[in-house]
Amino acid sequence: MLTLLLLLASLPGLLVHLDADPSRLLPRDFITDEGWWTGEARDKVLFGQWILDEYSQGLTSPLGTAAWWLSFRLMGVSLLAARLPAALAALIALVALGLLLRASREPVWPVLALLASAVPFALHARVALPDMLSVALMSLAWWLAARGHTGRAILAGVLLGAALSAKLSTLVALPALAWVARGEDGAALPLLARWRRAVHLVFAAALAWTLLRLPVGLAFPRELAVVDAFHRAENLPGSVIDLLANLAFFPWPAPFLMQAAPLVALAGLGAWQVRLDARGRGIAGQALAFLLIAGLAQSLFAYPADRRFLVFLPALAVLAARGWRALAEGEAVWRPDELRRWREARGAGALARFGAALAAAFVLPGRLALWGSRLLGAAGRPVPDAALRAAAAALFVATLIGAWLWLRRRPGRAGALLRGSLVAGWLFVCFEQFDFLVAAGLFARFGGYDAGPLWAGSGGWWSVPWCLVTLALVWLPLARGGLLPRIPGLERCRRALPPAAAILALLVLAPHWARPTFTLRDAATRLKAPAASGAPCLAVLGAEAPTLALGSEVQTVTLRGAFNAAWQEAAPPGVRRVALRLDDDVALPDAWPAGAASLAVCPVREWGAGGGRPRFVFAVWEPAAPPVGDRVGGVP
Repeated sequence: MLTLLLLLASLPGLLVHLDADPSRLLPRDFITDEGWWTGEARDKVLFGQWILDEYSQGLTSPLGTAAWWLSFRLMGVSLLAARLPAALAALIALVALGLLLRASREPVWPVLALLASAVPFALHARVALPDMLSVALMSLAWWLAARGHTGRAILAGVLLGAALSAKLSTLVALPALAWVARGEDGAALPLLARWRRAVHLVFAAALAWTLLRLPVGLAFPRELAVVDAFHRAENLPGSVIDLLANLAFFPWPAPFLMQAAPLVALAGLGAWQVRLDARGRGIAGQALAFLLIAGLAQSLFAYPADRRFLVFLPALAVLAARGWRALAEGEAVWRPDELRRWREARGAGALARFGAALAAAFVLPGRLALWGSRLLGAAGRPVPDAALRAAAAALFVATLIGAWLWLRRRPGRAGALLRGSLVAGWLFVCFEQFDFLVAAGLFARFGGYDAGPLWAGSGGWWSVPWCLVTLALVWLPLARGGLLPRIPGLERCRRALPPAAAILALLVLAPHWARPTFTLRDAATRLKAPAASGAPCLAVLGAEAPTLALGSEVQTVTLRGAFNAAWQEAAPPGVRRVALRLDDDVALPDAWPAGAASLAVCPVREWGAGGGRPRFVFAVWEPAAPPVGDRVGGVP
């Protein structure tokens, strides 16, 4: 009953005041990305053309752009219409996960309550980004792939292809769902028959993605190619050093993982209950396989701990519910016979040795490089990013080679090293929030750095009980395994810890539901107001322009990289330019443009923080430049 109540308490937060200012816990990227992803749909509805801006990021999300176009057509162009598809997709993801769990032994309500109250899930369900669309479709694909039928595997592939057309970073789920579609009933079958359903799923996903992307490619081949090339250069490793650095920094420490720390702690406990076996039976085994396979794939491409990590949340929630049940029923983490069998294991084989060495290399090098860099930065000697990445890559290779050579002489230790590395990696992820807060304290003490924004971005005073609950959730299973001393009081309250994590998450989110502000929504009205001369505003320029003007009927032009160079050199009269001049408590620079007015949006509204202080302040001015022809960006 408690978990059902937690779920019901979480759902209003996904839908209420969708056009309110986003939470301070959300990374600052939303201030650009909401407008970038929705720009093409907005232009089509308002001006009758899909492409009015050289930076046409929405082309890379055909399904997302179609969803926003439909929402704008039905409701008009506004922040509410832009965010509604993501909110509805979050509800669909919860329904899909419920269907997936209905036939399993795992409890349904705890999983849904954990996911709905997870801070990253709730935050991203309320912004106009395509990630939640891909999570919903991926969850539906998982439900179908797990049902063990060729036709359902094909349909799962179609849904996964649609998820890829919403956000291509969902590609990391493809090998994981292919493994799920392979099933548990084909161990005695020939190789081709065993993998038939997986092959069908992969082929259907590739075909669906191609067909959904093909109309965009045929209509806008040059624009799509330019944006694709820009994104590849930005997100994919540019060299071998970059690739190795990506591996070393997995998982990248960020507020995202801190916000999900209790969920990760419970999921780690659930993983031990299925014996770290990716072939484990049931939905929990599938969730573990998903995290292992998709996590490895993600580490090869880009930093996994930003919103690309959303695709992992359903699997994390399933394993977290398994951990919830283990705490409630008092299950042990390790049994004595299993520990003895692991200690006595011999002849692990080359693959096991390499896996153990790889796990060790995942855990230590990136942390050593990052912590060393932070200490030097606090001492006033910051490490350049290129040098930091090169150091992390070198440490990764050295750890991998060293662990492999050590295991060649002691092959029976492969299981112990693998288990120890995974436990250490789990602890690192669970304690990301401590790392985050300690770094803020170091910079505040030794670097003359104002840690206030970092403190507010981690949840303010709520981060303290958040850390304590995470610590308890980690301590309890390790104490049961004999790795830490037992605390009787902690054992007695083990049933209350998982609900406490969900309740804390709701308390962290509550201020944004109870005391919303709407400055971002109202920015569109302020920007489109006539200039001092009485001339109407024709267009708004700037990296954040598409988001700030979302909800108005003026044209927006993105200034990013080499895109829209003509606009950057000379803008016609009546065009307003916006530039981010202040974020958090940073002082205004002397270079504030002469005659520029300020536009403040998204005040901090955390409980206990006073409220009302703007998170973003923009300079707004009209460049003095001669007209460029008699049209503005192709629109009279």
